[in-house]
Amino acid sequence: MDFSLLKPSPRAYGPLPKFVFEDVLRAFWLVGTKKLVGRREIADSLDLGEGTARSIAAFLAECGLAKKIQGGCMLSETGSRLFGKLRLLVLSARQLTPMFSTLDRPSFCLQCSLGVEPSVSSSVAARDAAVKAGSEGVVSLYFKRKQFVFLGTGDSIAGKDAKVISSAFAPSEGELFILSFARKPLDRERGAWAAFLSFQRA
Repeated sequence: MDFSLLKPSPRAYGPLPKFVFEDVLRAFWLVGTKKLVGRREIADSLDLGEGTARSIAAFLAECGLAKKIQGGCMLSETGSRLFGKLRLLVLSARQLTPMFSTLDRPSFCLQCSLGVEPSVSSSVAARDAAVKAGSEGVVSLYFKRKQFVFLGTGDSIAGKDAKVISSAFAPSEGELFILSFARKPLDRERGAWAAFLSFQRA
């Protein structure tokens, strides 16, 4: 699935945008799930300034994906169709408490349905993309035979960690769970979405 429409184009002249691809995707997810969101809520939810939130809302509108109305921002018909495609791949997103698997760091987790079990090389590429986006690291788990297993090794995660994830999500066979961990929520979320984009391109 191509989500390049959400990617800000580098400018030949003038200052660079104050937001990145992952921020647009985060805002797009927020607006799509909440239906109508004010700029202040976008700023607070995404840990960005109001000016940056305003710029992202304007960018989504310029792309034809959102409409700015009194009280906030909502997806356009085109945006709703693209969001429907995104929801087929990303089922849910949650902040998680520190776990052994994430080096006792809080994490942001995306529950994904990509259709196939990702390869080890795609897992490494996703981790690198997440770290580049600000994450301290990523744990990629595949739900197989009612267990969360690490991609590559196939080893099961600690039982306590499995309970934390299961309590936050309703896992199904063949789903991928991307856990991006870092001290700051902004870094966690940017990392998780960067990893998702990497897996999705693989």
